[in-house]
Amino acid sequence: MYDYRIYSVNNAISSCVDAETGEIIDFDKLLSLQIEKQELAENIALWVKNEQALVDGLKLEKAILAERQAKAEKRVEQLKQALLNLLDGKKLTTPKCNISYRKSEAVDVQNVMEFEMFAYDHGLGCCIKSKIEPDKPKIKRLLKSGVDFGGTATLVKKTNVIIK
Repeated sequence: MYDYRIYSVNNAISSCVDAETGEIIDFDKLLSLQIEKQELAENIALWVKNEQALVDGLKLEKAILAERQAKAEKRVEQLKQALLNLLDGKKLTTPKCNISYRKSEAVDVQNVMEFEMFAYDHGLGCCIKSKIEPDKPKIKRLLKSGVDFGGTATLVKKTNVIIK
């Protein structure tokens, strides 16, 4: 684990904190320490700064990991598409992997705002989860039952690559 501390905090204050979780173990003990009020306040302020530095570092790391995850997910989809194209939908079994396919359907809403207007105008507001996101499972059921959304939502056939 990295040392994220910017300032050194008095050991007496640090002893009131669980080193692993960062939680205050004994708040009353913390406030009753025989330390000058100004020094205690300063040390608590420095402690806050250290914790804020940790929070900021974690936020940055979270953003970096989210970006790496998104890139990795994109590579996975591209590689699966390459397998689909390479094998032309045929199964492949080797000692190291088994490649098969599963058919699925997904709703493709081309223009969310246009879809919302159409849905509300035609009494299909039940297909809107929120003002931003259409309720795709409901739309899918309605599309399968024959409801026409005026071309604003269609059922798209997909082939998903499964690697085990």
